[in-house]
Amino acid sequence: VCTVLEQALPPCRSLCERARQGCEALMNKFGFQWPDTLRCEKFPVHGAGELCVGQNASERGTPTPALRPESWTSNPHRGGAGGGPGGPGPGEPRGRFTCPRALKVPSYLNYRFLGEKDCGAPCEPGRLYGLMYFGPEELRFSRTWIGIWSVLCCASTLFTVLTYLVDMKRFSYPERPIIFLSGCYTAVAVAYIAGFLLEERVVCNERFSEDGSRTVAQGTKREGCTILFMMLYFFGMASSIWWVILSLTWFLAAGMKWGHEAIEANSQYFHLAAWAWERSWVTQSCKSYAIPCPNNHSGHHPPMSPDFTVFMIKYLMTLIVGITSGFWIWSGKTLNSWRKFYTRLTNSKQGETTV
Repeated sequence: VCTVLEQALPPCRSLCERARQGCEALMNKFGFQWPDTLRCEKFPVHGAGELCVGQNASERGTPTPALRPESWTSNPHRGGAGGGPGGPGPGEPRGRFTCPRALKVPSYLNYRFLGEKDCGAPCEPGRLYGLMYFGPEELRFSRTWIGIWSVLCCASTLFTVLTYLVDMKRFSYPERPIIFLSGCYTAVAVAYIAGFLLEERVVCNERFSEDGSRTVAQGTKREGCTILFMMLYFFGMASSIWWVILSLTWFLAAGMKWGHEAIEANSQYFHLAAWAWERSWVTQSCKSYAIPCPNNHSGHHPPMSPDFTVFMIKYLMTLIVGITSGFWIWSGKTLNSWRKFYTRLTNSKQGETTV
């Protein structure tokens, strides 16, 4: 028999405060504030005469490990005086990240996640709360977006490199750095295509226990992820250096009136700068120069969160450079070079058949 009520029962103030203690710190971490419509002061106190929904006091079975973000923050002093088993008491710190059991990893991996040791970020797109940074729809779109532009970049740059191999005498300085630039972007595009095809298999660890969750790979323990990173880092840095070298060679040719023989005489220095710079890991020193992030805990600033559109524009701008680097060879000379190559190829086959 159910009691018919004219109005819905509101939650008790204690239930609201308990939910706020578990959720507010995580919401602030991602740039969200506790909404005014859920201010706990508006809800009645349990036992004060007004009916309200309190905490479920019935016994429950052992909960299965979940990836709910509200379970990621808890009282670091569990069971202390005034705290209770489920939340902090008055004057105790709250909102400290605690690694869920599902995200625990073996200690030999040396993982850290949000300051917690032996913990990894979730990496299960098909599971609720299985992604840390973006939603499933955003992940699906980003994978398709990067995959399409990577294929176009690989096709354009690979055609440029093959055209150079077909007619090497045609490409001299100051234009030759474009060939090496295209080669670098070919490797970058191949790395992105590999990530598109392998999906999360290359960046996610398998479950370390039956009730655990897949986690994002960190460090160098996962070889496939390390190889893709090295490809992106090495050839990405080299492509930037070749852009500088291309600008320098055009300046020497157009501004200083150097001939292509004089520029080519210094080509060994160009290669030394382009291929040896990455091994010095000079960019690691840039980590000491960080842009300060405004503190949003006071609530005076609007909510801040990563902009998904900016992430997509970043990858587009990276790959479109490789696509456009091959535009300058789209001419009749290129068709003539491939026609001559095809003629030499067919003549050599006919000569072998005659012999």
